[in-house]
Amino acid sequence: MIIVIEGVDGSGKSTLANALSKKLGKKVLHTGGQSTTLEELKGRVKIIEANPDCIVDRFPYLSELIYRKPPLLIDQETILSMWSKFKEDNDVHLIYCRTSVKAMYENISHKKKAHKPPEFLEEVKRRHPHLVRLYDHMFSEIGYDTTYNWQEDSLPCVD
Repeated sequence: MIIVIEGVDGSGKSTLANALSKKLGKKVLHTGGQSTTLEELKGRVKIIEANPDCIVDRFPYLSELIYRKPPLLIDQETILSMWSKFKEDNDVHLIYCRTSVKAMYENISHKKKAHKPPEFLEEVKRRHPHLVRLYDHMFSEIGYDTTYNWQEDSLPCVD
């Protein structure tokens, strides 16, 4: 099973991925930042497909829809179709990490995210409400298997 974890920065994706990895003995794949070409985007998905028993911290097609500033590498309908095909061809469990603005601010402090520049962290804080609306809208269209809030929920069951 491929466990895909999505959500805004500071929502607990990496924390959840690491906890599930430890519990389930699965490898965590980080797919990196935005792709610069369609081939690179598809290549990242091929890496995931080559590891069918893993945990993915952000899925390239879904993150493309949320984080890419227009124009997208390809249109939204095609990306969602590619996601549907991926889910059809693979055993996938999608987890939506969602948290409050206050909790996100605590989780995305420079202490916890020292590897990120302060300007980036401020931009994430500024854009958080907008990104949550984008994620909520996307997930209302494609659905998800589990919602996870790192401050309130215990480790989700993903059998």
